[in-house]
Amino acid sequence: MWLLLIVILVLFVGIFYVGRQRFYPSADRHDAADLLYEKAYSLLSPTELSFYEVLRQAVGDSRLIFAKVRLADIFAVTVDLETREGIAAFNRIAKTHVDFVLCDPESLEVVAAIELDDDGHGLDGILKQDDFISEVFATVGLPLVRIAARKSYALADVAELLADFMPSDDDVDSAAPVDETDETDDAEEKFQFGAVDLSLVRDKSFRFSAKPEAKPLCPRCGKLMVSQVKDDGSAVWCCCDFPACPTEIDPPRE
Repeated sequence: MWLLLIVILVLFVGIFYVGRQRFYPSADRHDAADLLYEKAYSLLSPTELSFYEVLRQAVGDSRLIFAKVRLADIFAVTVDLETREGIAAFNRIAKTHVDFVLCDPESLEVVAAIELDDDGHGLDGILKQDDFISEVFATVGLPLVRIAARKSYALADVAELLADFMPSDDDVDSAAPVDETDETDDAEEKFQFGAVDLSLVRDKSFRFSAKPEAKPLCPRCGKLMVSQVKDDGSAVWCCCDFPACPTEIDPPRE
């Protein structure tokens, strides 16, 4: 009799376990089809990438740039994390990030943060999140620079916005715009290598305007476009990923 009860109990437990595994599979057991992910094309959107390229020129080697950094990696919670208040405070900053962070290249101390505000930032929910981010930075005393998102950015404008966060004793400003006081006898604009990151371009025979003017985005791949001088002396915007992307557009007529 007891043996029969034990057998029935074992069968019941077995059926229960099999049914549970069927309807509530373990979190660490997934078929490949269950993982609905793929590699993203880029860490940054085309708008963010456009700003990043200009930002990299503006700060040069004086600052390191990190993208999409969580507030939890910038700030520390001031109360015990084992309390309900501490957990709530941490969760709020763990789920929020800023677009870019500027750090000291040696200590990696955060010097300032940058947020790109696009049209979506006018929505009520995002406005509340923006207010929270601004309040946290203001409370701690860490600079937060908000910049309107655009398709292209002028290097001189970005450099001016970030001037207060650059080292004061930096005698060599790798991002300084090229001096345009040189005069030329040529009727056409003088083109030369200027304040442009040449690593963006595979064909180093390109020549660039020294003026720190805004650069458009490639309509095909979304990367920055650069100014090239053709053999006939005319200027044209070419994708920085040439020859992989051969897109060319004529500059706007003044």
